[in-house]
Amino acid sequence: MLVISWRRWMSPIVDSGREIDLPVRLLQGDALYRDVFYMYPPLSPYFNSLLYSVFGVRLEVLQASGIIISIVIAVICYRIARRLLNAGNASIAIIAIIAWCIFKPSGNLISPYSYSALHGMLFALCALLFLLRFSETSSIKQLWLAGGLAGIAALSKQEFGLAALLTGLGTVGWLTIGEKRNAPSLVKQLIALLSPFFAITIPVFALLLYRYGWHLMVWDCHIFLTHLPQSLVFYNSQRTGLNRPLASILELIGGGVVCVAIGAAIALYSIIMARIKGHAVSASLMRKLAFFCAAAGLVIIVILAITSAWDGSPLRGLPLLLAVIIVNQIRKRRAAQTSLVIIGLYSLIILGRVVLRVPSGGAFGSFFLPTSLIILTYALLELLPAAILRWSSLPQARFYAVQTARVLVVTLLIVAGVVFSVRYRRGFSYFVSAQRGNLYAPASVGPAYQETINYLNTNSSPADKVAVLPEGSDIAFLSARRNPLRHQNLHPLMMNDEGEARAIGQLSAEPIRFVIITNRPMREFGAEAFGRDYYQSFGQAIERDYRLVRVFGNISEDEAVIGARRFFTKIYER
Repeated sequence: MLVISWRRWMSPIVDSGREIDLPVRLLQGDALYRDVFYMYPPLSPYFNSLLYSVFGVRLEVLQASGIIISIVIAVICYRIARRLLNAGNASIAIIAIIAWCIFKPSGNLISPYSYSALHGMLFALCALLFLLRFSETSSIKQLWLAGGLAGIAALSKQEFGLAALLTGLGTVGWLTIGEKRNAPSLVKQLIALLSPFFAITIPVFALLLYRYGWHLMVWDCHIFLTHLPQSLVFYNSQRTGLNRPLASILELIGGGVVCVAIGAAIALYSIIMARIKGHAVSASLMRKLAFFCAAAGLVIIVILAITSAWDGSPLRGLPLLLAVIIVNQIRKRRAAQTSLVIIGLYSLIILGRVVLRVPSGGAFGSFFLPTSLIILTYALLELLPAAILRWSSLPQARFYAVQTARVLVVTLLIVAGVVFSVRYRRGFSYFVSAQRGNLYAPASVGPAYQETINYLNTNSSPADKVAVLPEGSDIAFLSARRNPLRHQNLHPLMMNDEGEARAIGQLSAEPIRFVIITNRPMREFGAEAFGRDYYQSFGQAIERDYRLVRVFGNISEDEAVIGARRFFTKIYER
């Protein structure tokens, strides 16, 4: 997959510009948060800036780091999976993670929508691994390491640190209260977990608040994910499913029913095969399984007819499946699989942001799904066959269940690999060559994208400043031009009136020679067109002080309005 997807990982314009250009701004002396808006903790931008300073300012530098981190994540996930699965089945789970998380075209980990999420995921998974080691050895050292790694995850992206910390607290609670095993005292465990976490996070956040002030960090940059603008609330409500809660709950139930239907179908097939081989099979059990399959199919059809956003993916039902597994294990108490409880707890917590609408695609799923895919593999290859053996008392039926589930998973992986390969080769087919890196872009975007870069290289110097609006700082980055605006992505309402006035003042104060407008509608944030639906004063200032010199893209000047079907860029010169 690495060869097939080579240089096809970055999605031009959307989010990518901030990720690759922000570290350059830090190298140039800009202060994070004060001079460059940023909503996440500071670890990732400064780490990527360090990579640039050591290896050079190139797109390939960050993508190489993404490849290395993805390999490390795969290794960590394998170590986690081995707590539940044998080597062969664990390998199947890791191949699923590689396909559906690392190389998924709509949200890969090599050039992610946010390197903060990538780094946060890495450290949270490391913390999870050390929590599993603690559950096995009761070594307090493992708990100290887990707490420290959770703290580092929190300095990367907030929710990953929180997920790791809550999983740690759940682990401590389960081992001391649930299992009542002979472990270090509860107080000692809490100190070991919480001390490194807060020793890492509190000084960093305190320094940021001291240096830049409460208003800038909390109200403007939303570092604690509070005081969010309405546009971001609107966006998150779509991602979480809260914009249509009833439909989201139905989809959640539908995903759970799909999981039940798959399990019942595998059980029915396995028992029929055992009967064909001459084993005595309960006719009542077969009728029940057939009824379950038919009833589940009917429920799925009804939910699909009612809802429009669900694609029938069983991943929607992951929260229900995880909750059932955890509750079932807790009921067993001392007979429970501690590793399954801990991995399931982390998986459920990390899905908290999308609990009503677990994505099977998009940019987010790759960060939230790895441990859930491990548990899905375990459920198919271990839990389900064991249940079939209990129901039928036929070892042969269990054997057929394992083989059927394994064939199903491998087939899905092969299909996913073929589909993703085709998407990469067909979807990213236009080669873009630039001063700071090369990539393949979608054919619908590539020509205008390349022409814009070429125009800047020909008609400006590296000393000229360029603003790309509302998104597209990757154009400035690849052409080695500086975008001095504090907000690299102009999402609706992210700037207040004072911020918009500051940006308008920068047009002349810098001065900014070129302004590039990209066809990037912001419908997912509740408004479509920059300058028309939001930041009208900013748009008017550009129209007043700049003249349109070029329009790139297969579109006429009159049709080049944000929201048009074809991609374009409009270049304004002061």
